Amino acid sequence: MTGAEQPADLFINKQMKRARGRTKLGKKQAEAVRETGIELVTSIGFQGLLFFPNIRNLNRKFILWLMDRVDPLTSSLEIDDKRRIEFDKHDVGHVFGIPTSGISLGEMGKPRVEASIKRKFLGIEAKDNRSIKTAKDIIEKEFKRDTTPEEENAFKIAFVVYVMATLLCPGAKYDYASVEYWNAIQDPDKIRTFDWSQYVLQKLLDGVVKVKTKLMNKKKVPNITGCALFLEILFLDSLELGIWTSKHDEFPRIRAYNPEKIKSMILADRISSSADNQNPMYGKSQLRDNEGVCYHWASRGSKARNSDAMPQLVALWEATRALAGMLCIPMEVAGLIYCAISEFDQVRNHLSRPSGILIIKAMVAIIKPFVEGFKYNCGVQRIQEYTGHSEEA
Repeated sequence: MTGAEQPADLFINKQMKRARGRTKLGKKQAEAVRETGIELVTSIGFQGLLFFPNIRNLNRKFILWLMDRVDPLTSSLEIDDKRRIEFDKHDVGHVFGIPTSGISLGEMGKPRVEASIKRKFLGIEAKDNRSIKTAKDIIEKEFKRDTTPEEENAFKIAFVVYVMATLLCPGAKYDYASVEYWNAIQDPDKIRTFDWSQYVLQKLLDGVVKVKTKLMNKKKVPNITGCALFLEILFLDSLELGIWTSKHDEFPRIRAYNPEKIKSMILADRISSSADNQNPMYGKSQLRDNEGVCYHWASRGSKARNSDAMPQLVALWEATRALAGMLCIPMEVAGLIYCAISEFDQVRNHLSRPSGILIIKAMVAIIKPFVEGFKYNCGVQRIQEYTGHSEEA
């Protein structure tokens, strides 16, 4: 990940500041500007990045330690002989909230639309111009009250190019955007139909191979390619670190982190006996209990979960967020609604009556208190209280 501004900063904060700073644009219009951007990012399936925190830099020594312990053949992070974290593309989706299924980008072949995308969407003619700044300028461009389809398509293309180059698949060259995946963005309406998580994972593993080769030959690692931030969050989110341990009850997982928390967790996991500040060692903490962990490694070791469970939970989370938005309920309570529905779904198979009406009643019971201005505790017990049914019903 580069030190460039992150997508959420560029697209939401700056647009809102511009909108509110104009005397002719009132509060409602400013909110409309924000909603337009959110709709565009959501339409391409990258809505998880709207929750991206203000993370600009990574701990290079910690990242090199992590990458050196990744086995690219088995997609696993081997902490030691007894602790091993296997990961897959769904974990990338859990962390960032980007598409985890669809057409493989590897099936698209060699890019053949570079020139047309540059000219039609990015507005540049130079043959060798692959500057990230071009995409950034389009994202930062001020939205008007009524955007044209051409402007919306340009924004979608530029957003993907920018986040891929700075966050999801950063390369070795500064201010240079790869065109390897551009066949997948030639039709903005079909961007969400591609398996972006698999592509991000593959590029990370490619970067791991380069780093391990350098370290094995005792050479300096000038550049780190691939999404090292994914490895960092996956590892820290899998540890038992006391007060820093977070429940996996909100997605994408990146939203549960900030620079201060990440720094504290890395320090807590550092082996104190490691006197070499140039090559510090980590891995002091134990992996957390499988129960409640959303990642692939936990589902493989727990009878309570299977490989199909988490994609369904992610889909439920996205549907819950969409419902909260349509009902004009603040997104802060979407997590509470999600937890309640998820728990209800687990017990409904034990109910003797058809559960359709119970789900509807449960939803009303969950939403009503907040609409009336009250806070409430969600969960199966609360649902049963409102519906008048228990697991034995």
